[in-house]
Amino acid sequence: GSERAAVVGQDPTLLTSTLAHPAFDYVALGHVHKYQNLNPDGAPPVIYSGSPERITFSEERDEKGFSLVAVEQDGDSRRTLHEFIPTETRPFVTVQAEIPAATEDPTEPVLAAIAAAPIKDAVVRVIYTLPATLISSVDLERVHQALAPAFHIADILPRVAATERLRRTAITEDLGLREALDKYIENNPDLEEHCDVLQRYALDLEKELELLQPEEEES
Repeated sequence: GSERAAVVGQDPTLLTSTLAHPAFDYVALGHVHKYQNLNPDGAPPVIYSGSPERITFSEERDEKGFSLVAVEQDGDSRRTLHEFIPTETRPFVTVQAEIPAATEDPTEPVLAAIAAAPIKDAVVRVIYTLPATLISSVDLERVHQALAPAFHIADILPRVAATERLRRTAITEDLGLREALDKYIENNPDLEEHCDVLQRYALDLEKELELLQPEEEES
């Protein structure tokens, strides 16, 4: 979103040991869309509650919900009770199909993959891999008809098999780090389950480079 320009490169980096201070009853963290408890064996809880809805396909397999927190007073001491409450969210579904070179009707493998997927009322994208010679042979009208039960069709993406690949989403120099990495992961669905970790390491690396920059200029 538009907030990325204001956030990327300016996030403070704080250790969990710094946040998990006994002066706090509960530490609520935001911005990361996946639920995480950074201090599961100690107090106070240090929690990313995550987003209540899926936002991108990188969250396709994430459980969504909210944090229920209660701070109980017991004499001079307090204790915090925390529970993650899962909620029903609209599913995101990726349909993938492989189209061999010898296929008589290249559309059929795509339709078969759609029929086997739980697309009803889901946000759906279709990714199909095929030889370059068949790139124009898939009947997209039939594909759209097969996707009618879906809530929303996010994309229908062809991939050229082997080393010939379509450039689907352009990554340009004017993109922020987080947005550029999002687009790179979007082009490589096998990386989606590692999205949060990759984003975190990328931002940490950017902060380290920013800290080194002044020293380089002085020398």
